[in-house]
Amino acid sequence: MGFSRWGGLWIFFLLSNAAIGQQYTQVLRGQVVDVETQSPLPGAVLRISRVFDDSVMAAAVTDAEGAYLIAEMPVGVYHISVQAAFFAPNIREDVAVVSTKETIIDFALSPSQISLDEVEVTANPFRGEALNHLASVSAVTITPEQTRKFAGSWDDPMRVITAYPGVVQQTSGFNDFSIRGNAPTGMLYRLEGVPIHNPNHFGQAGTAGGFVTQFSSELLSRSDFFSSAFPAEFGNATAAAFDFRFRSGNNERREHTVKASLFGLDLATEGPFSQNSKASYLANYRYSTLGILASFIDVGGVRPNYQDFSFLVDLPVKNGGTFKVFGIGGLSDLTVGQSGTDSTELSLDERRSRRQQGNNSGAIGVAYYQPTSGQSYLHAAVATSAAHYYDNAQFLEDDFTWSERDYSDYRMGQVYATVDYNHQFGNRHSNKTGIVFGHQQHTYGAGRYAIFLDGIDTLNETEGAGQHLQVFSQSKFDLTPRLSLNAGVNYLYFFLNGRSSVDPRVGLTYLWSSDKKLSLAYGHHSRIENLTVYYTQNPTGFEGQGLVNQDLELMKAHHGVLNYTQMITPSLKLSMEGYFQHQYNVPVEVGGLYTVQNLYGQLPNVALANTGIGQNYGMELLLHRFTKNGLYFMASASVFEARYDVGDGIWRNQEFNQGFSYNLLVGKEYSLKPKGDKDRIMGLNMNWRHSGGTWRNPIDLDESRLYGWTQYDWSNPNSVEQPQIYNLDFTFTWRTLRSKISGDFYVSIKNLYSNRAVINIEYDAVLDDIDTTLDYTTIPIIGYKVTF
Repeated sequence: MGFSRWGGLWIFFLLSNAAIGQQYTQVLRGQVVDVETQSPLPGAVLRISRVFDDSVMAAAVTDAEGAYLIAEMPVGVYHISVQAAFFAPNIREDVAVVSTKETIIDFALSPSQISLDEVEVTANPFRGEALNHLASVSAVTITPEQTRKFAGSWDDPMRVITAYPGVVQQTSGFNDFSIRGNAPTGMLYRLEGVPIHNPNHFGQAGTAGGFVTQFSSELLSRSDFFSSAFPAEFGNATAAAFDFRFRSGNNERREHTVKASLFGLDLATEGPFSQNSKASYLANYRYSTLGILASFIDVGGVRPNYQDFSFLVDLPVKNGGTFKVFGIGGLSDLTVGQSGTDSTELSLDERRSRRQQGNNSGAIGVAYYQPTSGQSYLHAAVATSAAHYYDNAQFLEDDFTWSERDYSDYRMGQVYATVDYNHQFGNRHSNKTGIVFGHQQHTYGAGRYAIFLDGIDTLNETEGAGQHLQVFSQSKFDLTPRLSLNAGVNYLYFFLNGRSSVDPRVGLTYLWSSDKKLSLAYGHHSRIENLTVYYTQNPTGFEGQGLVNQDLELMKAHHGVLNYTQMITPSLKLSMEGYFQHQYNVPVEVGGLYTVQNLYGQLPNVALANTGIGQNYGMELLLHRFTKNGLYFMASASVFEARYDVGDGIWRNQEFNQGFSYNLLVGKEYSLKPKGDKDRIMGLNMNWRHSGGTWRNPIDLDESRLYGWTQYDWSNPNSVEQPQIYNLDFTFTWRTLRSKISGDFYVSIKNLYSNRAVINIEYDAVLDDIDTTLDYTTIPIIGYKVTF
């Protein structure tokens, strides 16, 4: 009764002061639920304020189903805050309401022991927190609004995370990320709660990155990124996890979006299946025209092409349950170097070679959500993924025929199934318990031309399958109104060799005040290697027979994190975090200096043993101003060390021991005076990144000349530091809002200023010299997006 009385008075006050006077309006609606039980929250209060002047434009209270509706919301860009008794407040940033498309914003609130009567209705929530309430540290939420605003993101959610500390993008052309000094291979991807393949175009065998994600930001809902000590539900990963979620399509009216640019064509459509059903669909198709762009812009002789299709179908069932059918799929290929057989170029030996790379991959799955009571719900999902990665090089002979120089062909398929049960035991304890089963299979072959053989030297051929099982349970305990505990465990079992790991996770958060908190977390993590490792047979220089690596232990790591967070003002957040990671049971080469910690775009063909260790530690700082009066910025910095020891007592640089990174992103949006029947918003955004260089092995020229391709000097690995990486991106946007159509014009300049980072260094047998491949130069993208 107390909440309803004060909530009603507050809304009356807001509405009496709201200045609603714009010409165009549209529907703003959604639902508010309990994050732990997925139960609707009636009586939650929503406050909608303009980002340009903080003026309150509207307010609402959710009904018995947790739903809210504002039928005539003036067009514009807003922050939406929501509060409910005994729940922590939440804010959705930079929500654009356009006249041609309904805006649907859902919220999931975390329980709190502090009642609404104990705080002011304008309480300052911790903004930018992860949706997953079981995460204590090192977790953030990525929003579709960020992919639109952040310079250099290219509408790609994975590129957004480079604005956060500890995340280093190795080249501006690819989103291969090193997280806190870890190799990009340690990343776990999930979609709708189930693991999937590497969802990137131009990915390579053995990596977790690529060029751009295989789905558009048009499908993206708020998604979580974890960089360390992640909750117990995330297993079989030691570096980071990305938990993607798709939004549901509009279930009341059909809407469409068309976006065309020098980057390509992007088409999206959504709507209900019928007027008598709440079932909806959302689908997107993209076709890249980067190959055309490459014809008049220097991108290092690279001609890339890709296309993808992604979708989500939302099917409500009885008793509040929902089936979600989802899928992503992409085709990508690129050619580097000579593409024809022009005899006038035969005298230029460097033009007589070409390389063709690409990958075709996708995933399809179904997820089921079913509330079982007011305190619990069941989630189940199954997804299957398949991928084909290839990388082939040819040389143009004098008789105009192409001869093979090297090849790599990797094919994989996997099926994952997961079931978890979420239950709330009273007001102070909630639990999530589940299982994950995975089946993977693969074939792999690789070879290179060797001069002494005058033919192809087979490097590796593997084929096989493997299964693993995860069982996890994690609880959140609100010990006091200010002290909470997250505690859980993940058990990982690998059926191929019977290896297993018990991985405890624990996090403690103390709320000093409504705007300050201190968190401490520990996690034990383990990982299964790529299946090619376990199926490697009789590698060169090893006297053993059969599958020499099949009995490897799981690689394991201890993660420890200390975090301090303060909301200096309602729109300015300070976060400081220190971390330490100790890896052990790391597979390293028997009698050599190779380690999987440096695995980057290659699959090993050597005998391995679990004698390696590693240490990653560092400090991170983030100062984040959320949009206020149109201005926003993120300033982040990180200093870190990443080393490894193969078991000989000597510490060496890991490949991604880059020492430091910092990032400055600044943006400003202006609400211009309406012109005729148009409302206009102009935006400017820049993003500066700077980090240390990676480490590489020196090239052994004598051995390289003998083989005809790159041979590294393994006596002193990772002893050559590459140049530092820095680049500046810029974006200009112009949004026009009309009654029946909304348009976004934008100019995005990638690498406005850049030192063109080193992508690869290798021996070129034709030139008999070291050849260096550099990152892309300046790339301008001009585009226009229409919503109707």
